[in-house]
Amino acid sequence: MELDQRRLIVVKNLLNKLEFYTDEVVKERSRSGLCIEINGWHLYPVFQFDENMELQGQLKKRLDDLRMGRDDVDVLHWLFAEKIVLMTKAVAPYYLVEKALGSGDLKAYDALVSAEASQSEHLAARPVDLLGRDEFDVFVDDWKLGDYRVIPKKEVKHTLG
Repeated sequence: MELDQRRLIVVKNLLNKLEFYTDEVVKERSRSGLCIEINGWHLYPVFQFDENMELQGQLKKRLDDLRMGRDDVDVLHWLFAEKIVLMTKAVAPYYLVEKALGSGDLKAYDALVSAEASQSEHLAARPVDLLGRDEFDVFVDDWKLGDYRVIPKKEVKHTLG
């Protein structure tokens, strides 16, 4: 029951936040886009269509991934909620980590760990705002692949004193 109430709140917020087209406006070939159905009415969020009333290419390409295990309300909620995604992970060279730990130099080790954290790159955004950019695909992959997503790595820029 509580889950149903939360879902109704999500739907209500989406209805208040978004503009929609109905079946009268959306061509048959574009009706595979995201849709909220209420009492037989099909409501298609406007943002997903281009000027020719076609689904935006990048969204159309990723819809199957986005829908896997989710319905359109879940996908819409995900698209409009801000998230933070790790874009590039900074990694200390193995030999420096081994040297610090091998010599018991915890200050040097802590400096390497801090450098990794501060030099890793994150992006905070709503996925919908990234449509048309490569970063959109990164957010989709992060959501769908989670721990299995391949994150680009770069070497830490660090000098030991």
